Amino acid sequence: MKKFYLFILLLSFPMLSQNQFWTWQNPKPTGQDLNDAIQLSNGKILTFLTGGFVQSTTDNGATWSTIIADTNGEDIYEADFPTATTGYICGTSGLLMKSVDGGMSWSYLNSGTTSTLWFLDFHDENLGIACGASGVILRTSDGGATWTQITSPGSTTLYSVLFVNATTVYMTASSTTIGRLFKSTDGGLTFTNISANVPFVAASTVRGLEFFGENTGWISTSLYEVYKTTDAGATWALQVDLGTGTLYDIKFVDVNTGFMAGTNGQVFKTTDGGITWALQTVNAVENMYVLSVSPVASSEGSISAVLAAGRYGTLVKSNDLGANWSSLYTAATQEEVRDIFMVTPSLGYAGGGAATLGPTNGVVLKTTDGGNNWAVVGNTNYRNYSTFWLDADKGFMGSRGTYGVLKTTNGGVTWDSLNLAAGTATGLWYGLYFSDANNGLACGSSGLVIRTTDGGTTWTTSTSNFGTSVVYALKNIEPNKYIIVGSSGKYGISTDGGATFAQSVTPGSTSAVYDVDFFDTQTGWLVGSSGTIFKTTDGGTTWVEQVSGSTSTLYSVKAINATTAWVGGSGGTIIYTTDGGATWKRAPQVLGAISTSYGVASIGGYIWFTGTGGEIIQGFADPNIPVELASFSASVNEGIVHLNWQTATETNNQGFYVESSLDRKNWTENGFVAGSGTTTELREYSYSVPFNGTRNLYFRLRQMDFDGTFNYSNIIEVSLNPYEFSLSQNYPNPFNPATTINFTLPTPQNVSLDIFNSAGEKVATIVNESLQAGYHSINFNASKLSSGIYFYSIKAGDFVAVRKMILLK
Repeated sequence: MKKFYLFILLLSFPMLSQNQFWTWQNPKPTGQDLNDAIQLSNGKILTFLTGGFVQSTTDNGATWSTIIADTNGEDIYEADFPTATTGYICGTSGLLMKSVDGGMSWSYLNSGTTSTLWFLDFHDENLGIACGASGVILRTSDGGATWTQITSPGSTTLYSVLFVNATTVYMTASSTTIGRLFKSTDGGLTFTNISANVPFVAASTVRGLEFFGENTGWISTSLYEVYKTTDAGATWALQVDLGTGTLYDIKFVDVNTGFMAGTNGQVFKTTDGGITWALQTVNAVENMYVLSVSPVASSEGSISAVLAAGRYGTLVKSNDLGANWSSLYTAATQEEVRDIFMVTPSLGYAGGGAATLGPTNGVVLKTTDGGNNWAVVGNTNYRNYSTFWLDADKGFMGSRGTYGVLKTTNGGVTWDSLNLAAGTATGLWYGLYFSDANNGLACGSSGLVIRTTDGGTTWTTSTSNFGTSVVYALKNIEPNKYIIVGSSGKYGISTDGGATFAQSVTPGSTSAVYDVDFFDTQTGWLVGSSGTIFKTTDGGTTWVEQVSGSTSTLYSVKAINATTAWVGGSGGTIIYTTDGGATWKRAPQVLGAISTSYGVASIGGYIWFTGTGGEIIQGFADPNIPVELASFSASVNEGIVHLNWQTATETNNQGFYVESSLDRKNWTENGFVAGSGTTTELREYSYSVPFNGTRNLYFRLRQMDFDGTFNYSNIIEVSLNPYEFSLSQNYPNPFNPATTINFTLPTPQNVSLDIFNSAGEKVATIVNESLQAGYHSINFNASKLSSGIYFYSIKAGDFVAVRKMILLK
């Protein structure tokens, strides 16, 4: 019997105050750097991120689960799986961890160092080497239980290590006088500098290292060079110089076919052993840090799937040795997103872009579904630093120059550059506020604050009293009362509608102030460099410094109420207070050290932060969500939507109201599931809803406390309209005697699904008919077949795919 299904999994979104997770809205599934990626059996992919995260997919990137490997938030730089279940990772501050369940959970290993470990490699599950900064080399022969520090050939940074066999090991390094390439012939106990064997053209760092067999190897450098040896490293020859940039990784499928990952989204392929390299069309722009190749079954035998991953969540894959590439990530932009403005809980705009002049370098993003999807709706000539919207159509962007405030009346599709009659060609406009369609202010470089009373047609310069100090932000406190903040700890208050400001300095501090926000006319916070936070309870007349517990530069602040505020900054910093600022807590992990959060917005119980690499993340404005929702998923089977969710903890939880919607605006209550009160144990819940029609459905949970307070979960979408052809790995596999094969059709097609034995003979046809578009699940019973390896092949129009399965009786 044929079945139609969809499985959507969203992990760890609503949280308790100490464990709140966030939703990455752009890029997806993450905007963190992917420093390594590994393909395991049965189509499983693991990526390893800055911030201590590991992400996993088993359906070629359609859904992802996130694992916090390191709760300290260290960056993971390298992973190695000597077996399908045993894996190791290393990273900053001497991070070493081990997994024995295929990367789903991780335990700490004692590295004995605080130096950054850039790379590790294992010959088998017991023998391995890790290396990193300051020439640190660690070796284990007991699966990581103990590590011995090996005498280093120097204090240079060691970037990669590779076991060719149990005794032969190579290691690469940064550019110093002691060399860039080392070799061991005793299993990594000692290393010899063999840099003199390589005719380096100039000082460079060797990043990529690959051997195919014991004699043939390649290295790639920070000068886009490739060198090759065919005599086990005794001599090397320069094969190619590809220009300017860093070639971070190099992998070979066989002695002739290889790939390299480099700067600006570049992936290269060779078919002649590295003599010539062709640039691949992967449609990426960010640095590619790592490659992974893995055998996959095809009708022509075993070929290799190639995975390339890199900066800001970039992840692409080829299943045909580079002939075609598909993206396993989505991003409206990977440029900085400097500010965000939510008009309603569903409708919002964000601005950012590149800090260079160009007709499309300024990016304007728009969402109509609460940020679940963002799209570029318009462009400006330079990065946008601020944005303010009066309604869905009328908005403003602050950019650069004497025409650097821009206005739209059609939702950001087109923009008019307003003549400011102030500033310089390179001056930036960091802050905007409009009380109505006519009256507004802008602030920015050189101490400038300007006003308009005719919607931006004409502007006058206010008296800011900031001199040449930059004004980074302005906010309205009450009618005619404004505050500006900026360089050297300065702030200014205006009580005449922004015409003049009385300038003051925060007491005891000259740190730059980057943002300010008020909850009401009396209570507000301002934030700045070196972890600076000040609070006022008298409308800005006096300010009291608070202990933030952070030394990061703080760029954004949002006051939720008189006691709750959120702050974002550099180094992945997001902190919050729920007691008026008496204590500040680190928000639950979401960002690594590469991320800086510049913009913040809050509406409808949600909060958004924006920043580097296209960062847009969403969380709950109230950090004290009483129920920690560990997972929320939906599946569709024969006209029934099956909802499943888990809680990790519950506090005063009466239960869950299940709600559905066709448009994310009008919600229908479907039923109620009782909660477990207060518990710290894992609880599982489910609810089923009949499904009618072919439109998308949206679901959310309304969690209710016994005192009547409630909170909403994130929204999940159920769709019966797949966007691409796919053939999934059968499950279970190995199997006996029955298994399930799933595939998707974006359009109606004549479909044939056949089974072949290892000799290429067709042994069964399980589908041969016309099928509608959708998600299809086929049950196959192999009781009449003998044990062995089989291949199943689908043909649907021009789509052809083959996968391997194993029958064990």
